[in-house]
Amino acid sequence: MVCILSPSKTMDTEGSFINTNVTVPELLDKTIHLSRVLSQYDKNQLSQLMKLSEKLASQTYDEYQKLQQNKCKGNKMALYSYTGEVYAGLRAHTFTLEDFEYSNNHLRILSGLFGVLRPSDGIQSYRLEMATRLQPSLEHKSLYSFWTDDVTKSLNHLLETTASAFLANLASDEYLKTVNIKDVSKPIIKFEFYEIKNGTRKFISFNAKRARGLMAAFIIKNQVKSLDALKCFDGEGYFFDSKASNELCFTFVKPERQ
Repeated sequence: MVCILSPSKTMDTEGSFINTNVTVPELLDKTIHLSRVLSQYDKNQLSQLMKLSEKLASQTYDEYQKLQQNKCKGNKMALYSYTGEVYAGLRAHTFTLEDFEYSNNHLRILSGLFGVLRPSDGIQSYRLEMATRLQPSLEHKSLYSFWTDDVTKSLNHLLETTASAFLANLASDEYLKTVNIKDVSKPIIKFEFYEIKNGTRKFISFNAKRARGLMAAFIIKNQVKSLDALKCFDGEGYFFDSKASNELCFTFVKPERQ
């Protein structure tokens, strides 16, 4: 089973897990093109484009100058570079070597700047959400148009080479739009995560992000291949709700704390 995740805005590409044996992102040439385009924006233009504060715009400007200097190559693996809630749930620092190798063959991170990343790909800090209203080229009017064909082709290749029967979508809607769903060669499994608060089922975005990471870790650590095995997920108290689920959408609920 192949999994896809969204990146997170927060990153740490300087701390632990620096590794000289990183791999090069497969779509690096297109990444370099995007970086070149964005490195020509001044701080005010970046602030307007990405709706950033003056401080974040200055930081983003510096990141793109550095990306250009280093040709978008980094020395910290993507798996350990993102620090948002999804990755707090994933807890990649607990992976064994076997877990990491399995993740490298079955997990992909979608990215506005890199298109698609393997866990082992070396990256630097950057800021570029997939929904950013950037025109990458005359041919492509959006990042979605810029990346969709390549990302879909990459995922189909991975599904084929791993003989995976399903694509587990643990990415956000913003990033799933990068995938041309009708051209994906295998069924896409969607996940919904809820919790009970004051006796009522609620969707809480912050916690659902963490749950996506928990599910990805469950798939990786157990090398899940079947849909029945997915139903056994019970991370942090979640349980499979068969009544709220269907063939391609699995719903999990966390009970209310007593």
